[in-house]
Amino acid sequence: TVQRLLARQDSNGAFGLWNADSGELWLSAYVTDFLLRAREKGFVVPELALNQAVDYLRNRVGNAPDVEEGKGEDIAYALYTLARAGRAPAGDLKYLADTKIGQFGSAMARAQIAAALGMLGDKPRAGEAFGSAAEALQKETSDTSLAYRNYGSPLRDAAAVVALAGDNNASLPVIR
Repeated sequence: TVQRLLARQDSNGAFGLWNADSGELWLSAYVTDFLLRAREKGFVVPELALNQAVDYLRNRVGNAPDVEEGKGEDIAYALYTLARAGRAPAGDLKYLADTKIGQFGSAMARAQIAAALGMLGDKPRAGEAFGSAAEALQKETSDTSLAYRNYGSPLRDAAAVVALAGDNNASLPVIR
């Protein structure tokens, strides 16, 4: 699987769905997250390819425009993946948590920002961001008109928020 994914990596580090030249940020964060987890489990992941993938995410996040209302899932996932790799831009994460957390388009995106902050050791901001994720999740589960651009659903977001909070030993309010 690792080799099959790496065959879809462009020279700039991005990953494409069908080939190497169709990369986009959310998919690249997803594949990079997988590769990091594979390496953590002892699978061989070439260091150069992984560094290119992480560098791609870091460059894209660094050059990303401000988070637009209801969007930002790709930026959140990239920041979470960068935190897993130990290369998250702490200042960007803190800024997003302090000023933009309510603009992210899904509960999962907010939880990914929270989890990234938790990995950096910023437990107070992480807790506030997890609270924002729980609020968004409550809205998602009651609003059936939400359109998911990133292959998601309210059930997927609920599972992700709980898993990310659990990984960070964060408590969530009861969601009804």
